[in-house]
Amino acid sequence: MNAPISHILLQTASEPALFLDEEDHQTFLQILSETVRSGDLCLYSYCLMPDHIHLLLRCPGAPDPFIYQIKKRYSLSYRRKYQTRGSLFRIGFREEVPDDPLSCLVFICRDPVRRGLSEDPFSYPWSGAGVFMGKPSPVCAAALFAAADPQTWRALLMGPCADFYMECPARPAPSGEDLTPILRRICSPEEEEHFHYLTPDRKRQILGEMRSCSMTYASIQKTLNISRYEIDLALGRIRGQKK
Repeated sequence: MNAPISHILLQTASEPALFLDEEDHQTFLQILSETVRSGDLCLYSYCLMPDHIHLLLRCPGAPDPFIYQIKKRYSLSYRRKYQTRGSLFRIGFREEVPDDPLSCLVFICRDPVRRGLSEDPFSYPWSGAGVFMGKPSPVCAAALFAAADPQTWRALLMGPCADFYMECPARPAPSGEDLTPILRRICSPEEEEHFHYLTPDRKRQILGEMRSCSMTYASIQKTLNISRYEIDLALGRIRGQKK
C-alpha cells in the first residue's frame, strides 16, 4: 500500500463530551475496528479524548468515506442512547500528512499527558499506546513491531514529545469550512439548485445524508434555500396536514 499516512482529527460540535462512560469508548472502538477491517485500512494509532479524536492511518484512497462512516455510526448510537438531537461532530474533519509519522504517533499517544488526563501514555486506557503493553487494540500491531520492538516503543513514548502537530482548541470555533466536497458526494449541482422539485424519497435521502455528515440545520437551509420546517417535513419529523 503506497498511500501516505494521514493524521486525522475529529472534533465535537456542541456536546460537552464525545464519550460519557466506558461503554461509549467501547462502542466507538468497535465501530473503528469494523471499519478498519472492512476498508482494508492500516491503523497505526488513535486516541479518544473527551472533545476530540486522533487517528493515524493509511487507507487505499481518500479517507473521507471511512471517516464519515465512523462518524455516522457513532453519532446514531450516541443519539439513541442519550436521546439528543443536533450534530455530535463538527462538519468534516482535519487532515494532515505528517513528515515524520513516528513523531506524530508519539504526539498522539501523549495527548492525554499534555492535557493532564494521565500521568503517562500507558495509564490512559483509550489510546493506541495499549498495544505496546500487550493489550487488545484495533491498531496494526504487525506494522508497528516490524519497525521496533515493544520495549523500544515504550521508551519512545515515555520520552519528550514535539508539539507541532494538529492541536484541538479548547472550544471549537464556528465552522467556516467549505461544504462543497461534502455536497458533491451527496447530490449533484442540479439537485442542489432544484431541490424543491425532487421526489419526496430523494429529498429525504439527501437531507438524511447531510445530517449524518454533521451538517447543521443552518448550513442546510443556506445551501438548499429551504426552511427548517421543510427539512423536518421532508425527514418525516412533521406530518403533513390532511386535506
